[in-house]
Amino acid sequence: MRRVVQYVVLLALTLLFVSPLLLMLVTSFKSPGEASQTPPSWFPNPFTTQAYERIFGAAEALPPVRLLINNAARFAWDGFGEFSAEEFDAHMAVNVRAAALLIDQMARRHRDGEALVVNLLDSKLSAPNPDYLSYTLSKAALASLTELAARALASRSIRVNGIAPGLMLRSSGQSEENFQAMHHNNPLHRGVQPSDVIAAIRYLVGAGAVTGQVITIDSGQRFLGLERDVQFLGPQ
Repeated sequence: MRRVVQYVVLLALTLLFVSPLLLMLVTSFKSPGEASQTPPSWFPNPFTTQAYERIFGAAEALPPVRLLINNAARFAWDGFGEFSAEEFDAHMAVNVRAAALLIDQMARRHRDGEALVVNLLDSKLSAPNPDYLSYTLSKAALASLTELAARALASRSIRVNGIAPGLMLRSSGQSEENFQAMHHNNPLHRGVQPSDVIAAIRYLVGAGAVTGQVITIDSGQRFLGLERDVQFLGPQ
C-alpha cells in the first residue's frame, strides 16, 4: 500500500508542475469555480531543473520512487501554412523537456532496485498525419526520448516504456457528435477507454523484462490510414 501511495503522489506532483488546471485546483484548495489561475509566489518556473528537483524533493520522505508516469501534455492547433514557432516551443517544453527533466531527476536519485518510467505518447505516431503539427512532432520526440532513456538506464534496472492511446477523450473544439462517431471508428468498433491505459500500466509494472517498448492502444485505428485528425472527419 505504501508503494501505491508514493506512485500516486509522484504522478500528482508531475502534473502539478506542468498542468495549469491541476495547479489551479491543488494549490488554492478552493472549488473549481473559485480557484485562481495565478500561481502562488512560491511556485517555481515549471520548465527549469530546479522545479523538478523540488518535485522529487517533495517525495524524499516516502519510500524510494519506483514509478514515474509522464502523462501531462499540451495539445493545440498548428499545421503547415499555419505553423507557429511559439506553439512548437510550448509543445516541446511540456511534452518533451518536462519528461526529460523528470527522467533525469529520477535517474540521479535512483540507488538500487527496479524502477519504471511510462511516457504517454499518441497512437497517431503509427499512422501520422500533419494536423496538430507541433503536437505531433513533440510526441515523436517523446517516443525517441523513450528509446534513448531505455537504452541509457537499462544497466541501472530502470525500465522506460511508452503507451500510445488512440482517441479516448473529446478534444477541445471537437463536437460531441463527432466524438461519439469517431470514438468507435476503428476495426474493433470499440472506443479506447482510460481503463485500457490503466491496464497497460499495470502490465508494464509487472513485466520486469520489458523496456524500450511502446504499447499502441487504438483498437486497430492505425490500420485505416486516416489522412487527417479524427475531429476533421465524420460529422462536424
